[in-house]
Amino acid sequence: SREPEPASMKVRVPAGWIDFLIAFLIPYVTLMLAIGNEEFHLGFLMERTWFSARYHIAFLCFGIIYFSIAEGIWGAGLGKRLKGLRVVRTDGRRPGIARALIRILVPILCIEGVRIPLLLASISATRINDVTVFEIVLYSAATAVCPCIPALLALRARRENGFATVWDVASGTRVVVRPKGTVRPSIEPAAHREIPVEGGGWL
Repeated sequence: SREPEPASMKVRVPAGWIDFLIAFLIPYVTLMLAIGNEEFHLGFLMERTWFSARYHIAFLCFGIIYFSIAEGIWGAGLGKRLKGLRVVRTDGRRPGIARALIRILVPILCIEGVRIPLLLASISATRINDVTVFEIVLYSAATAVCPCIPALLALRARRENGFATVWDVASGTRVVVRPKGTVRPSIEPAAHREIPVEGGGWL
């Protein structure tokens, strides 16, 4: 056995985007078709109640559950599996659901912890028809820019620290390259060839 090789950010970034699309694009499209664009995006910002935020909470919970189960129990989501990566503890074991939950909550809280308070403080409309162009532009900008916050937190990941991000350190995990399988040499003795000798006998 040998020490697992830390996965570089060059490989982790596309793997992470695949997993994020699976975790959040599926519930997003489903909710958009079920309740509509305005209700999903602006409803809870205007009503400002937990009940009105139920769709947004369900959207986030689906993605959080995906990462918690995929990485916590199986060691990798589909994106990481396609790229030959896996998530492990520092001792090489699978993370478990609690550590995987921390891994996904850190970037989610960094995004939503900035985006939602900013929008709540900036959007004053109480009805869809009262939403101004400025508020729509602000919503679009916050939704586009805030997901970049985890990328800034990942800048500390370097080869010297094993490409550890903030959520790796917080959860006590790391992303490594899955070891390639090798063929072990057979431990059974090789069969001896039977050689005919004079007189009809065999060796």
